[in-house]
Parts: sequence; C-alpha cells; structure tokens
Amino acid sequence: MDDFKTRVDKALSKYSPTTIVAGTAAACVVGYLAAQVLADPQAAKKKVIASLFGALKSIPGVSGKIDEENAKVVAKLTHELAMKNDEHQMKEIPEKGLTEEEIVSYMQKFVEKERVGWSEGKVSGKVYNGREEITRLINTIYSMYSVSNALHPDVFPSVRKCESEIIRMTANMLHGDDKVVGATTSGGTESILMAMKVYREAGKARGLSHPEVVMGVSAHPAFDKAGHYFGIKVTRVPSGPDFKTDVRALERAISSNTIAVVASAPSYPHGTIDDVRAVAKIAGEKGIYCHVDCCLGGFVLPWAKIAGFDIPDFDFSVPNVTSISCDTHKYGYGPKGLSVVLFKNKELRKGMYYVTTEWPGGIYASAGVSGSRPGAPIAATWAVMVRLGKEGYVEAAKGIMETASKIKEGLKTIPEVSLIGDSRSTVLGFTSTKVDMFMVADAMKKRKWVLDVLQRPNGFHICLTVRHIGKQDNFLNDLRLSVAEAMQNPESFKHGMAPIYGMAAELPDRAIVSDFVTAYIDAQLDTI
Repeated sequence: MDDFKTRVDKALSKYSPTTIVAGTAAACVVGYLAAQVLADPQAAKKKVIASLFGALKSIPGVSGKIDEENAKVVAKLTHELAMKNDEHQMKEIPEKGLTEEEIVSYMQKFVEKERVGWSEGKVSGKVYNGREEITRLINTIYSMYSVSNALHPDVFPSVRKCESEIIRMTANMLHGDDKVVGATTSGGTESILMAMKVYREAGKARGLSHPEVVMGVSAHPAFDKAGHYFGIKVTRVPSGPDFKTDVRALERAISSNTIAVVASAPSYPHGTIDDVRAVAKIAGEKGIYCHVDCCLGGFVLPWAKIAGFDIPDFDFSVPNVTSISCDTHKYGYGPKGLSVVLFKNKELRKGMYYVTTEWPGGIYASAGVSGSRPGAPIAATWAVMVRLGKEGYVEAAKGIMETASKIKEGLKTIPEVSLIGDSRSTVLGFTSTKVDMFMVADAMKKRKWVLDVLQRPNGFHICLTVRHIGKQDNFLNDLRLSVAEAMQNPESFKHGMAPIYGMAAELPDRAIVSDFVTAYIDAQLDTI
C-alpha cells in the first residue's frame, strides 16, 4: 500500500493542487452525468436538449423571435375556438335575467350547428351513441335525476343501486369473478388516476418510497398526469415494429422500485392491442401488479369477440391482471362523465379511498377524487345498459368492426397511405412516407371530417362509432381526394393547421410546444 501511495504521489507531483482538485471535480461531474444517462436515457436526452435550447434562447433577438412566432400560433388556435355570430357574450351576471324562451332559443342555435358535424358520421370518436331512442332515454332519465348527488346515498338510494349494478355488470362483462370490485369515476382519466393511486399505496405498504410504473410509449398520458399528481415515476418503453408495447423492453425496464406494469387494450393512437397475457405474466413472475387500460375498448372488444372477430384476451380472464379502467361513456353509450375502474379484490380498492375522521363537520369520506358527484350520469348509464342488453352491444360492435375491416381493405387502393400497426379494434391510424399527412388531415377537414392527428409517426386516426357504420366508402373516397389534393397543391395548405401540427411534431425543444399548448388552454378558459 505504501509503495502504491508513493507511486501515485510521484505521478501527481507535476500537477498543481488546483489542477488536481479541478480534475477530480470534473471526473465526478462526468461520472454523475454518465450515471444519469444510464439510469434514464430519455430523461437525460430531454435535459441536454432543454439546456441547448435554453442557451440558444439566451442569444439576443432569438427569444423575442420565438415569442413572436409563439403568439402567431396561439392567435391561430384561438381563432379556431371563437364562437361566430354570438349575440350574448356574458362577462358578468345580467341585471335582469333572460326569459326561459330566450335562453332555449339562444342555446338551440349552437346545438343545431354543432349537431351537423357529428350527426353526419364525420367525427372521430367524441359522440359514440348513434340511436335516437337511446338519446331520448338519456335525456328523460337525466331530467329525472338532475338534482341527485351520489355523495348522499341516504337521500338518493336509487343512485347507489344504479352505481353498484353498473360496477357489477361491467365486472361480469370483463370476466371478473365474485371478488372483483370497483367504483365509478368522472371519466377515464380519473379511473387511471385512481388505479395509479392504489398502486402507490401498495408500494408504500411494501416499503417503496419512490414507486415506479412501467408501460409502453403509447399508453395514455393520464398515467403521466397521475405520476405528476402522486409522485410516481412513470417509465415508458418503445413500441415494437407492430406498434404494440415491446414486452422485452418492458421487462428490462422493471426495477426494484417497480410496483406495476400497464397494458393498453387498445392504445388510443393506433388502436393496437398490447399482448396483455405476456405483460401480465411478467407481472406475476415479478410479484407486481398489472393494470389494463380499456377506457376506449372495454365496452366494444368483449362484444366484438362474441360477434366472431379475432380479439386477443385482455381482461380478468388473463391471470395476474389486477385492475382495469373502462369507460361507459364511450362504447357503453352512456352520457359523458362516467367511467368504471375495477380491482381484483376489495383490499386493493381501499387504496383509492380518502377518509378523515377529525373534521368538525363530521366524518368525511369519498371513494375517488370528487366529493359531490352528479347522480344523473349514473342513473342514465344504468338505463342505457339495461335498455341495450347484450344483444344491442353485440349488434353495434359487429357493425363497427365490419366497417373497420372494409376501410382496411379499401386502403389497399390508396397506395400513398398505410395503416399504423395491425389494429384489431375500432381505431385505425394512418401514416405515409409519400405525402404530408397533416396536409391530408387539413384536406379532410375541408370535407367536414374531424380526425385526430398523431405524431411519431406523423398521421391521423379515426375512432369509428356506430355513426360510421356503412359509411366506409364516404371516408375512403374523401381520403383519396385529400391525398391527391395534398400531393398536387401543397402550397394551398400553408395557412391551415398543417404547418402548426408539423412544427409541434418536429420541434426538438418540447418546452416550446408546451408553452403554446398552455396558451391554448388559457384561450379555452378565457372569454374571446
């Protein structure tokens, strides 16, 4: 040891103490950065890009130019939101109230104008119900329960009955046994939030102070929101060439802090169904939990399978699946504002509850985020489920899936456009290496189609509903015309939304994109 020390001292004797200290510090910094990259390469890449763009924006004139371009984007987005021909802009409560007739007439003008778009079957998702008798039923039940509050089952016991039966019917549809339990929430995001909260609590019980959840890159951003709210690290892994979560990458990403993994059935962007059986098997082997996000597909995939379509297993029939999120307000055809989250047992479900016993106002408890909850969506959803029955759901799923199959077949006649992944669901994603798909989306908008744009790869998707049944030729013909228009006259799209979508997809500094999206949210909430 003394000989080694002597040799080191001799080797360093030609350097000044300042140089040695600086070199040691630099080595520590490099080692720390290397560890950061190895621990989370994606986060490290984001930090490097953010630093580079931060330095760039500090150059005189650059920051001002970025702000100027940002303002132009926000102005265009805000213009898209503005109501046209609005004779009543209420910025304060009027001195004297309008009459009932004035209010109904005023609102009716907007409703009729908005109805034209979605009622023609040219809107991706958004409005899932397509039967007028179901809409009438919803409106009737809604008016009957407009004052009800699910927070008070002693005052509104029928709401409690409806809620518990919605949960039970949904659990049975998804092959849950008698031990499977659940709750209703305000929508898919809250269902995902509650599942993540449950797993955070489960992680704490295991002594994990920094719990992690691993999922594919295409899993819904509500998981990131939950991670942000609840202090859970969300690790995303790439998709495979089939645009499903890469199961091997997911397994490699699991660490000693991982409490759960996530599979999507289907994923929102591309409609692909993850290999739930493989993901759940990994969860079982690792002794962790497995959540399946069926917010979009939960009320259509089971019925499509019964109708004879090739749907892989994705629900509680798969061993080691411990929770499922499933929206009734999509293919359940109920009113907006209701979803179901299911758990393998009651012990897990307790993790979503909040209870306080020390408040002067009495004991307070709620199952989810909300305290007061409108009873009308619950009662109306129950009514729709028992009105449609299994027969009604199978019939709807069959019609939608047949339309999807015909669109996929017809796409072969449009060689410039290709399907993203092998969708076996009601969502079809489209991309191209030959034409700017954002221009195609703008051209489709001219033809009254409202589609959802995608990035990585650039494209758009259509979420098919009962309103699209039998309208596959309309979609394919308009798509063919839109592709031709985008290829032959790209200059005509420079004032549309395509440049904004393209910029948002390609900008490496995602903070800039976040800034103008934040401004867009402001515009949604502020009077224009």
